[in-house]
Amino acid sequence: MSSTVLTPGNIVRPEIDQQKVTQLVWSLYGLHVLHMTELNSYDDRNFHVQVTRESVNPNIQSVSSDGYVLKILNSLDSEFGDAIEAQNVLIYRLANKEINTPKPLKGLDGKLMSTETLAGGRHHIVRLFEYLPGRILAGLSYTKDIAFEVGQLTGELDQCCCDFQHAGFDNHKRIWSLTEVPKLLEFLSYIEDTELKNLAGEVIDVFVKNVVQNYSSLKKGIIHGDVNEQNILVQRNDDDDYHVTGILDFGDAAYSYYIFEVAIAMVYIMLESDILDPIVAGGYTLAGFLAKFPIPEADLNVLKECICARLVQSLIMGIYSTAMHPENSEYVLKTSKKGWNMLKLIWNKPATELKETWNKCV
Repeated sequence: MSSTVLTPGNIVRPEIDQQKVTQLVWSLYGLHVLHMTELNSYDDRNFHVQVTRESVNPNIQSVSSDGYVLKILNSLDSEFGDAIEAQNVLIYRLANKEINTPKPLKGLDGKLMSTETLAGGRHHIVRLFEYLPGRILAGLSYTKDIAFEVGQLTGELDQCCCDFQHAGFDNHKRIWSLTEVPKLLEFLSYIEDTELKNLAGEVIDVFVKNVVQNYSSLKKGIIHGDVNEQNILVQRNDDDDYHVTGILDFGDAAYSYYIFEVAIAMVYIMLESDILDPIVAGGYTLAGFLAKFPIPEADLNVLKECICARLVQSLIMGIYSTAMHPENSEYVLKTSKKGWNMLKLIWNKPATELKETWNKCV
């Protein structure tokens, strides 16, 4: 078995064309594809498929007019079926607690996932998900209410999961887990700019010193692990404002540290904030999170390091993924457009100053 975490040069993204997608949807789920649209993803391949009204799948008796999402997992994560099973169980648990999130559906064989051999002989886990209509948060201007609601939803997720356990989450790690930030040192060579490379290395070193070496004092549980503008559903209400309504993609769910969860959510709100001051916008997300799921002061004391570590992680992996898959560069380099400037802004501010700003929001 290969390494449980991505290493430089390892090609894991599925190679598949639309004809094969159509075949999989029919052979695994008994549905005829009319047309499809590929959705954004770093290492996986996701397709929104519209299908005919007929189904030969006894587990899908009422075909959705909104279509479905076929998710084809990268070959590395596909080696850990128990972790994917844990995700499925978690998703159904949250749906039962009225968290609005798409559920995986049973195939013709009655199972929620299948392992298929694709190009290059690599094995990939395939799942079919409900498609939730609406729009994602990406592209909207963030008000303080939106920033707060993102934090609220994130806190609600962690509250719903706080007593959840599954063996599949015990040891599964991904390069996108913040616990794997030290491993990013192996990818630093992909950063050509010496100043930026040194900055990234400095952030990683401080993260190891202040966070990794103090894991024993931080609160843990099941987290979503990737609350960002691409994974948050919103809807316009009668007041003509958008409000957060749901969450997508539990592919990064893990047994990890709660401070990572809120740090990640804050990063993506700050990066895309064009009305509010970015640091203030992050403060409203923190306020929403703490309103639903308070965490100890010891955790909050390393919030700056966790935020900067996520920025470095996203920036490095964007550069690396573009080197491996140039055709996907527009999506994976999204963070880099603002990310380095945001990293410098936060990294150069004293933690006390950041905390003072965030406390005013809380």
